[in-house]
Amino acid sequence: MDVSAWEELELLPQTLSSLSKLGFANPTPIQSSAIPEILAGNDVIGKASTGSGKTLAFGIPILESYLARPKKTANDTKTSEQKPPLALILSPTRELAHQITDHLNALFEGGNFDGPLIATLTGGLSEQKQQRLLAHADVVIGTPGRLWQAMREGHGLVKLFKQTRFLVIDEADRLLSQGNFKEVEEILNVLERQDDEAVSDAESETSSPAPTAAVTPPRQTLVFSATFNKDLQQKLSGRARKSSTSNLATPQQSMEYLLTRLRFHASPSGKPKFIDADPSSQLAHKIREGLVECGALEKDLYAYALLLHHPNVRTLLFTNSISAVRRLAPFLQNLGLPALPLHSQMAQKARMRSIEKFKSQEGAILVATDVAARGLDIPAVALVLHYHLPRAANTYIHRAGRTARGDASGSSILLCAPDEVAGVRRLIANVHQRSTFASEQHDSEDSGDSSDGDEDDKATEKKVTKKKDFNKKKGNHFIRTLDIDRRLVARIKPRADLSKKITDVQAAKEKKSSADDFLRQAAEDLGVDYDSEELDAQGSAGRMNRGAGRKRREREARGMGKDEMGALRAELKDLLSRRVNVGVSEKYLTSGGVDINALLKGDGKGIFLGQVSGVGLFDDK
Repeated sequence: MDVSAWEELELLPQTLSSLSKLGFANPTPIQSSAIPEILAGNDVIGKASTGSGKTLAFGIPILESYLARPKKTANDTKTSEQKPPLALILSPTRELAHQITDHLNALFEGGNFDGPLIATLTGGLSEQKQQRLLAHADVVIGTPGRLWQAMREGHGLVKLFKQTRFLVIDEADRLLSQGNFKEVEEILNVLERQDDEAVSDAESETSSPAPTAAVTPPRQTLVFSATFNKDLQQKLSGRARKSSTSNLATPQQSMEYLLTRLRFHASPSGKPKFIDADPSSQLAHKIREGLVECGALEKDLYAYALLLHHPNVRTLLFTNSISAVRRLAPFLQNLGLPALPLHSQMAQKARMRSIEKFKSQEGAILVATDVAARGLDIPAVALVLHYHLPRAANTYIHRAGRTARGDASGSSILLCAPDEVAGVRRLIANVHQRSTFASEQHDSEDSGDSSDGDEDDKATEKKVTKKKDFNKKKGNHFIRTLDIDRRLVARIKPRADLSKKITDVQAAKEKKSSADDFLRQAAEDLGVDYDSEELDAQGSAGRMNRGAGRKRREREARGMGKDEMGALRAELKDLLSRRVNVGVSEKYLTSGGVDINALLKGDGKGIFLGQVSGVGLFDDK
C-alpha cells in the first residue's frame, strides 16, 4: 500500500513498512499533529474524538524511539540486570489495556524487524507471571490499581519506571475520575520523588536491587482523551464553583489543570503542547441521533423492536447498572438474538470472551455498562442503543463514540420515558452547543495576544458577550423523536412477555441456588443443620415489609417446574418461528404489499410479513 502521505512525518523505513502492511495509507489529524511534536521531544496533551487513531499517535513515536536505540548485544541478553522499560502506559480499564496491547503489537510486529516486547498488567495475573512479563518488557501497559500494586510489591520496579522514556496517560478524564484517581496520584507522586524516598515508601526492604540509573533524556509525558471535563478538574484541584459556562473544558483550562497534577519534564518551557484535533465537535461527524419515547416499563419491548428494525448489524446496548445487564442479556438471548453481556463484575476471561465474540460475530449485540464506553475500538458498530440515559454529557459522548468511527457512519438512539424527554433534549443540546462554544472560545484565545491592560479588558468583555450570545442560542440543536410502527410493537409484545417470564424464572432459580450455597457453607462452618424450605417458610410468615412483593414473585418463579418451563419455551419457540405479521392477510398475500419472490427465497425483511416503515433516523432533517 502507498504510504507516501506519511513521509512528511519523517518516519523510519521500518515504521512505514509496518503501516503499509496494516493498511494505513494516511495519518489521521491527531496523528499528523501529535507525532511531530512527540518526535521533537515535547510533552503533549492531545484531544480528539473517539476512533481518531489516538493509540498510533503515541505508539508510532514509541516505535521510532525503540528503533533508534542501540541494538542489544549477546552480552546484554546474557546479563541478569533488568532494563527499564521504554514506555509506561496507564489505561482506565482492563479491556482498553488489552486493546492498546493488540494495536501496538500489530504495529510492532508488522515490519521486518524485532519490535518492542509488551507486558500488560491487569487483574487476573499471578505475581509470578507478572514478573516474567516485566523481566524483558520494553513497553508496560496496565490499569492504575494493578500497576500501583506491582510497584508496592517491590522488585525494583519504582526505580525502573522512574527511568522510562515515555509516560502515557490514555483516556485521561476517566483516569482522573474518583474511581481511579487515588492510584494514579500515587503512581505520579512516587515517580517524581527522590530515589531514596520513593523506594522507602513504595517498596519493601526485601526488594531485589535495581540497576544503577543511566543517563536518559527527560521523560516525555503524553496525555490523550476524547474529552476534558472542567467540573471534574475544578473539583479535584479544590477550585469548584458554580458556573454557567460549558461543562466541556477549553484547551487552556485543561492544560492549566494538568500542569498542577503532572510535571512536564521534556518541553523546554515546562508547558506541554496542546493539540486539539477535533475543535468543532465532541461527537463524530457522521453520527445520526434520535430518541424513542416509551413508558418506563416498556423499555424491554421497545429495545427489542429497535433491534428488529436493525437486523444483522453490530449493536451496543448501554445500561447504567450491572443488574440490568444480567437481566437484558438473557432476555434477548431467549428471543433468539445474539446478545453478549459485559460488566465489571464478570471474570476477566469472560469479559474478554464477550468482546472477542462481539468483534468476530456479525450482527452481535453487546449489552454493557459504561465499562464499554471508553476507548474500546470495535469495528463496524452500526448502532448504539441507550437503554438507560447517560448520567452526564461526556458519558454520552463516549457511548455514542463507539459508532461512526473513522469514515464510517452510525446511529445513536436513546430510550426515554415521557418524564425524561426534556432532560434528554437539554443533554444533547449541551453536547452539541457547548462544545462548539468551547471551540470558539479556544479560537479567540489563540488569536488574541494582548500587550496591555486595556486590551486584556477588551478581550474579557468580548468573552462575556460571547457567553451571553451562547446562552441565548443554546438549545438550538433539537434531537428528533423517532416513530416505531405501533402495529409491530403490539405484535411482538406476546413474545417479549414470554421471554421476560422465562428470564425472571431463570434469574430467581440462579439467585436461590447461589444463596443456598452460601448459607449451606455458613451452616457447615457453624456446625448446624440448614433447611432452605424451613428458612423460606419463616421468612414468608414474617410481617410484610419493603420488597415483600418482589420476594413473593421470586418464590413463585422458583416454584415453577421443568414441565411448565418447557411449555413456556415451546410456546416462545413457536412464536419466534413465525414472521411478525403487520397487517397482511395470510390468505391474500399479494394484497399486502408483500414481495412474493423475496418471501419464497427467504430474504427481504426476514422477520416481518408486510411493509414496515423505518424509524425515520435516515430521513433528511
